[in-house]
This record gives sequence, C-alpha cells and structure tokens, in this order.
Amino acid sequence: MSQSYSSRHSDNRVGPTADKMSPSVVESQLQELQQRSAGQEALTLEQCRSLKPDDMARRFFHSVREGNSDQVSLLLKCNSSLVSKLDEQLMSGLHYAVKCNRVDMVSLLMQAGANVNIKGREGSRPIHVAANFNQSDALRELLNSRRTRVDATDDRGQTALHVACRRNHEPSVKILLSHKANSQLKELDGTSVLHLPSRRNNLELCQMLTTDTGLITCKDKYGVTPLMVAAAEGSEDLLNYFISVCKKTTHGAAGRILDMQDSEGNSSVHFAAKNDKFLAIEILSEHGVNLDLQNLEQSAPIHLAATLGHRESVAKLIHLGALPNLSDKNGRTPLHCCIIARQLEICDTLLLAGAQSRAADEDFMTPLHWACRRGLTQAARRLLRVDPGCLSLVDIHMRTGLHWAVLACAVDLVELLLAQAGDSDESANASDFHDKYPVHYAVEMNDSQLVRILLTHGADFHAVDTEGRTATQLAVKLGHEGLVRDICGLGQYIKRQALRHRDLRGVTSLLIAAEHGHTRVLHFLLEQGADFTAKDEFGRTALMLSCGGGHSDIVATMIDKGVDVNASDANRNTALHYACKHAGSSARSLELLLSNGAQLQQNYNGETPVDVAVLNNNGPAISLLFSDAYCDWVMSYRKDTGMSHMDILIQHSPQTALTILNRSMTKSGADNFEKNFMVTHNFFYLDPGPDDPASKPNRYLGLRTMVERQREDLLKHPLCAALLEYKWSFTRYFFWCDFFFYAVFLCCLTAFVADQGPLPISLVDANTGCRNTSSSGGSGQRQKLTNGRLILEKSVVIGFLCVRLVLEFIKLVFKRLQYLKNYENLFFVTLYILTFVFIYPPDSEPCIDNWIFGIFSVILAWCLLIFQFEHLPVTGIYSLMFQKVIISLVKVLLIFAFFIIGFGLAFNIGLVSQTPFKYPMYSILKTFDMTVGEMEFVTYFISGTSGRMQLALLVVFVIFVVVMPIGLMNLLVGIAVGDIEGISKEAGLRLVEIRINLVYEMETNLPRYFQRRLYRRFLQFYPNRTGNRLVEYMRPYGMQYRDWLQRCADDRAETTNEERLEAVEAAVQGLTILLKDIRQAVVH
Repeated sequence: MSQSYSSRHSDNRVGPTADKMSPSVVESQLQELQQRSAGQEALTLEQCRSLKPDDMARRFFHSVREGNSDQVSLLLKCNSSLVSKLDEQLMSGLHYAVKCNRVDMVSLLMQAGANVNIKGREGSRPIHVAANFNQSDALRELLNSRRTRVDATDDRGQTALHVACRRNHEPSVKILLSHKANSQLKELDGTSVLHLPSRRNNLELCQMLTTDTGLITCKDKYGVTPLMVAAAEGSEDLLNYFISVCKKTTHGAAGRILDMQDSEGNSSVHFAAKNDKFLAIEILSEHGVNLDLQNLEQSAPIHLAATLGHRESVAKLIHLGALPNLSDKNGRTPLHCCIIARQLEICDTLLLAGAQSRAADEDFMTPLHWACRRGLTQAARRLLRVDPGCLSLVDIHMRTGLHWAVLACAVDLVELLLAQAGDSDESANASDFHDKYPVHYAVEMNDSQLVRILLTHGADFHAVDTEGRTATQLAVKLGHEGLVRDICGLGQYIKRQALRHRDLRGVTSLLIAAEHGHTRVLHFLLEQGADFTAKDEFGRTALMLSCGGGHSDIVATMIDKGVDVNASDANRNTALHYACKHAGSSARSLELLLSNGAQLQQNYNGETPVDVAVLNNNGPAISLLFSDAYCDWVMSYRKDTGMSHMDILIQHSPQTALTILNRSMTKSGADNFEKNFMVTHNFFYLDPGPDDPASKPNRYLGLRTMVERQREDLLKHPLCAALLEYKWSFTRYFFWCDFFFYAVFLCCLTAFVADQGPLPISLVDANTGCRNTSSSGGSGQRQKLTNGRLILEKSVVIGFLCVRLVLEFIKLVFKRLQYLKNYENLFFVTLYILTFVFIYPPDSEPCIDNWIFGIFSVILAWCLLIFQFEHLPVTGIYSLMFQKVIISLVKVLLIFAFFIIGFGLAFNIGLVSQTPFKYPMYSILKTFDMTVGEMEFVTYFISGTSGRMQLALLVVFVIFVVVMPIGLMNLLVGIAVGDIEGISKEAGLRLVEIRINLVYEMETNLPRYFQRRLYRRFLQFYPNRTGNRLVEYMRPYGMQYRDWLQRCADDRAETTNEERLEAVEAAVQGLTILLKDIRQAVVH
C-alpha cells in the first residue's frame, strides 16, 4: 500500500488549490465540511434503513475512516453484512480502520464479526496494511485476536513481516517477531525478510532479524543472498556484521559462505566489483574471499570491473592480488575486456600491473587487434609502446591489426601502425585468410585517403584476393566511381594494369562493371580505353553480362560501341539467352537486342532464347517475343530437331499458347452476321504436316502434347476442336473399317467354334488328342475338313490373321519400344498368336491341343472389344472405368495373393481328407473360390473335422472371413468407387485423349503419300450458312474438284492483301490489252 485513502483524496481535492486560496476561504471550507460531517452523524435508525445499499456502504466506510463508532454500530445494526463488504478499492472496513490506526474501530469491527484475515486489493490483509503504514497500536490489536494469522500471505507471497521490512518499520517488525512471526518464509520470487533491509543498508533491522547464518545464506530465485546484496550496496557496517555472524556460527567455514555463487555463478565479490564498491572488495578480501572466482561465463570480478570501467575496483583487485591475465570463456583477459568496452583508463592500470599485451582469445585476437577493430588509436599506441612486436601477430582469419584498422576507417591509427612498421612493407602487404590485403579493405570501405596512405607506405596495388581480383576490380564491383578515378589517376602504369588485369574467371574491370550494372564506372573505363570486346573464360562479353543483369543502359552503350549482338559464349549462349533468363529483369534489354538484329540460336542444350524465357517464366520477355512485331518471326523459327516453339509453349506457358491459337484464326467480312462471313483456321503450329522437319522421325501433333500436359483449356479452343474434327472426319472411316473387319473376324471365329465344336471324349485319342477313327483302337489322326461352311469361316479367320500380323510387325519395326509400351498391342498380338495356333493347320479339324489354345483365343477375342468401344462417345467412358477398375483389382490381388496362399496351405493341412483340399494347388484354388463367398461351412468345417483340429480350423476360418471376403471386398468397392469418380471428373479429357491417340495412330500408320493428300494447313468455313462444314459444300462435286477447291482456299489463305491487289491489277491490265486487240481486229 503506497498511500492512505484520506491523504489520497485530500490531496486531490484540497492540495492543488491551497496555494491560491486565502486563509479565510480555507477556514470557511473546513467549517462547512465539519457541519456536513455532523449532519451525517445525526442519522437515525429509520433514516439508515431508508438508505440505498450503495449509499449505506459509502456512509459505512466513511464513518470507519472518521472513527465514528456510533454511526458504524447503527449501520451494522441495519445491515450486518457491511462488516465484510469491499468497496471499489477492494478495501474492507477493517482495512480502513487499521490504516487510520482506529484501535477502537478495529475492536468494534472484530466484535461485530469482521474477518481479520479478509483479502483486499492484491490479496492484502489487514495485518499487511498495519505493517505497511507502521500502525503499531492497530497491529497489536489485530495480533491479540487468536483468529489473526501472523504469517498470512498476499498475492505476492508477502507476510506482514516482509512488508514491514520492505518499509523499514522497526516497531512493526519488533511486534511481529514478538508474536512469533516466521522470519524464514520467502516471497514468491524467493525474497527473504533479510534481503529487504539489506538493500537499504538498515543495520539495526538486520541485527534484529539475524541470529545465525540461515537468513544470510538464503537465496532468492536468482540465487542472490543478503550477503551479496550487502556487497552490491557497499555497506561496510552491514557487510562486517554479516561476516562476523558467519564466523561465529560456522566455526571456520565462513570462507565457503563468502564464496557462495548465484544462478549465474557470481559471488559477493562479483557484485561488489560490478557496482564499483572497492571498500566492500577490501573487506571481503580481508576475510579470505577468492578474488579470482569465476562465474558461469568464466569471468572473474576483475573482468566485470574492467568491462564497466570501474578503475578504483580494478586497482583494488590488483592490489589485493587478483590475477590480471585470467581468461574468461572466450579466452579474453581483463585487458581485452576494457579495450572492447573502450575503457582506456583501465588499460593503463592493467598494463602497469603486468597484463600481457600478446594474450590471445579463442579467435586469436590480441588486445591490439581489438584496439584496431574499435579504432582506438590511444590504446594501440600504449600497447605498441609496451610491446612493438605485437604488430605482426595475426588472428584466426590471419588478419593483422592493420587489417582491422583499415576496416574501422581509422586514418590516424593506420598511419600509426605503418609508422611503427617502419620502412618494411611487410605489414602493408600482409594477406588474410581470404587473400585480401589492407588495400582491398580500404577499397571496400570506399576510403581513397586510406588507399593513398597504404600505397605511400609500399602497399602492392596489384595484389589479388582468392578470386584473383585487384583492388581496382574490387572498387569497380562495389561501384565506387570516385575511388576508381583516384586509382586511375595514380599513374599510367597503374591505370594500364587496372584496365587489363583479369581475375580467375578471366573477367576484366569493364566486364565486372557491366555485370553489376555500374553505368558511370563503365563509361569512365571506356573513356580510359578499356577493351569493350573482351571476353571472360566462358566467352561472355560485356553485352552478355549486362543483359543477364537487366542493365539496359549498359546494353545500349555496348550496342552503340558496335559489339556483335549475335556473338555466342562457350555454351553457344547469345546475348538474347542472357536477356531472357532472369525473370526479374525488364524487357528493355531484349527489345534493344531485337531491334538491332539479334537472331534466334540454339545453345548446346538445344534451347533457344524463347525456350529460356519460357522455362524461367520471364513474363516481360515472353510478352515481347510474342507481340505483334515478333510473333511470326519467333514461330517461324525451326530448331535443329525441326520443332517450333509451340511445343514448349503448350508445356510451360499455356497462356501464351492460347494467344498463338487465337492468332491462328482469322476472320474476313465486314459483318459477322453476313452470309459470306468466313473464318480461316491455320493448323500449321499444331500440325506442321508430314513433310515438315518437326515431323521427323515421328509426326508432330500439338494436340498430343496438350493431352500429356492435361491442358484442357487449350483442347477446348475452337482451333483445336476444328483440327480434331477435321482429322476425325476421315479417320473415322478407317476406324469403322477396322471395327468391321474385326467384327467379321470375331463372328467367323465364334461361328467356327459353334459349328465345329470340340470332340467328345470317347472319340479323342488319348495319345494324339485327335479323332480316333480306328475301331481296333489304333492311334488317331487329323481329319480333313469337308464342310464348306467351316472351311470358309476358317479361311476368313486365317486371312484376317495374316493381314493383322503383317501390320503389327510393320508397327513394331517402325515404333520399336514405343510399340511395346502400349499394353493394347500386346493383348492383340497375343490374341492373333493364340488364334493362329488354334486354327492351324488350316485344312484340318482342331485336335485337343488346338482347342486348349482356342479357349483363351475366344475369351481374348470377345474381351478385347472393350478397346474398340472406348473410341465411341457413348460407351467410351464406361470402357475406361472398367479398365481402371481391373488395373486396381490386379494390384490389390498381387498383395492379397500372399493371404490366399497362406490360408490355402492352412486348409490343406486341416482338411486334407476333403477332395477340394487334398492337394496344395487345389486347396489354394478352392480358397480363392471361397473368397467370393462359396464357403460350404457345414460340409468342410463341421462335418469333415473334429476335436482340436476342428477348433483350430474354426479360428482360422473366422480370421479368413474377416480378412478375405469382408476386408477384400470392402477394399475393392472403395477403390472402384474412387477410380470411377476420378474418371468421371476427367471424362471429357480422357475421351478427347482417346480420340487424339486414335487419330494419331491411324494417320501415322498411313504411307507418306496418303498423309500428304489428307494434310490441310488451312481450313475455311462459313458459320452463317446452313452447313457449317466445308465438306458439306464440296460433297456434290467429287473428289478432284473438292481437292482443287481446297488448294484454292489454301492459296488464298497464304496470299496477302497486297498480293491479291497486284493480281487484280495484272488481270485488269491483261483484259485491257485483250480489248484493244479485239478493237483493232474489228476495225481492220
């Protein structure tokens, strides 16, 4: 509690205006207040009962503070709960009575049943209030009650004794101790009652509390004892008293107590040194404290005093025998610490005490290194005066003091060090771990004065770092134009070497300026005669490097100088490649190159600048390259493989590909609603044709790339739809023909099986498997077919097989591994081989071995119809669903096959007497059959077994039912539902993919002649006419006229408007000449 309620309110109301009022005015206001108070005391019992609860409580607290016992008694009679009520300040009546030292009121409230231990604000109890305001009488009255808990705590864990000690209230402390207050209790933060007076140097109160070392060695949550507090405060009397108590009670173990450490390892002498209490240090030393005791950071008291600049404490510690060269955790001595903290006065004290100037920390930094790093000229001078040889010492990075002085830009210190080195240039030319010399660091700091000083003292200006760069190149890299000018002004030889020198990458100063975009530096170097045609070891010119960084100003300068814009580096990258590489750079450099004749070229990776821009997602470069000015030029370029840029656009930049598709559709006609309004589709970028370089060795079709990359938005484009529709218009005839022939093959094969039928077992020879015609039991032989219908059916099947096998062989020759990757091809080849074995020889009836192959042939023939139906719009999606489910089923069964084998062998052991389980193979097959629900539980597991074996089999059976029929079937249903749902979402894309693959397959299998005949680069149609397809208009005229009309449309589409105008003018001129000839003939 900081302030009483009455004083707080009186200060707010009267205090601020007391100086401005006359004494008479103040006296009249006091009389008015007394009259008002007297009027309040005159309340009767009836008036009290008529008061509102808030008014009654307010009068109650006021009466308690004023000590009006009658009024308080009257109010309590009206409302007895007021005795325990808290006001807005969380204070009860007992709190106020104790605070104002109203002893009679305290007694009255206690008799009225007030809770003497009631908690108020912050958990403060009445006993805390009495101790806080040193109200001795009220405190005695409270303690006379047995209900009062003398050691009760507030929210901070304080007892009344803690509060009294914090306030230095000795009377309250005496009263509390006389009532057996526990002095060993601690607050929540571990503070004891002795910590509090120790902070205020209250010797009397400490003597009152201390009888042994228990409290002196008591630690708070930070491990700090009252002894450490006394040492930090520097109280000589208190410190001597604590030490004397320790000596009396510990019998010679006082040294151990004096050397106690807190949670950070600091002892009492650390606290004294940290707070510059040198007298406390002397007292502690006299009683045997360890002056070199180190904390957790291994810092001794002298380290702390040196760091904080406590000169007298350092001197006292040294005088008392502290070690001046003791190292901390980082290997630093007190001399290091004072220099790092810039405490120069301590430096002299330590040097006089014998501190080693060559002592090195864990980074091998000596005090001179730190003085140079901090730029402390005076400290360096003192260190060099003591030991001049420390100038040549190096740290862990092999840096001398001169390196650090240059990095600190301390000109005076650099001159001092160079002067100390004398005529020797060894110090000025010492390199560090990175092979950097002091002159390099002077350039990095952009300090031309330091550069001149170093050169004057013999620094080698041509020294290079680990990258082979001189100081000049380093200045160019950092863009220090003024420094570069100063260096070049030092002489012709230095300038010549600065312009010609190459680093380890073969880069000159000009190339460095171009790479980092320092335009002003580059112009200066060009003025000085730098070679702008120089290349580095990778063949890169200044133009390439500036393009790579997007420095358009330097690009323009290089082009003005006449640098070849089409020159390539060692990897055949041109300036265009570099300009297109960085996505963050603007397109200004690229535009400059294109406007000055830059050409598209491929590098050794087969990438053009367009490829580089697309792969690096360089939006500005892509926008420029495919703008109206350069789009046709870019798209007409062919790579070494014959491919255009359309393929990479589809793969990595679909938005740009969409733009190209939009430009491939041109419209003619003033009004879109006219009958003659025409739309021309240019398919060249999607299908360059069979003779285009892009189609060698394999025919290129952009639609296939869209399918592979799942570019559904591109596939929905009208141009793609028109191309697919056009190709399907003739491909479907091939498809239906193929489907027809396969259907004929299937029908003939089925009819042959149905008509011929397998031989009865009684007519089959057991040895040969053929018909047994001998009645004497001789061996059977193949019989010739005599039925003409069977011969016809078999001939049709054989003819179909011969043609298909030849075609499949041709595909295998041309496609090789691509052919084998398609599992449909493998299925069909297997079908043809099985069927061929089934019907061979062609003129005889099949034997039993032929019929075995026929079983699988018929199954495959009918099942492979699913691949035919997947090309149809109506049934295609269901065919895909079935294929997907079958693939998932096979994958699952590969895993569950282990379970089937395991259960099958288990059933073979227990049910060996049963026929289905007699052999392991039969048992496994029967187990597979049981998986689908054919259990026959009673037959096999109840009737066929007994005893312990039956019990074991029942356990296995239960596990089998849970794992196989239930688990497997639920898993398969879930997988099938997921597969079907996935295919349904991608149904449109998958059907388009199937159709595109079929179109591509059909077209590429045709000879080149037919591919050329079917290829169309342009396709025109009139959307506002009745028929929307060109084929519908050309149907009445025959094939030749249709081809001629199409070629005319192609020629018109390829002819520009200017060419058409010239052709019309030529035709008009020809007609004019012809008309003149006719006139002359008529005249004559």
